[in-house]
Amino acid sequence: MMKDGRDCADVITQLSAVESSVKRVMSLIVEENIQQKLADKDDESGVAESLKLIAKL
Repeated sequence: MMKDGRDCADVITQLSAVESSVKRVMSLIVEENIQQKLADKDDESGVAESLKLIAKL
């Protein structure tokens, strides 16, 4: 977009959309991970690992 001479506001808008999409995918992955860890009642350390992932969001 920059090579094509597009306005910086357009570029920032697109980058914001990409960032939002990546964050949403990260949230879905963490959500799935937590569900798996909670289902495995024998692995209590898994929940702590999931909480660390949440903190990275």
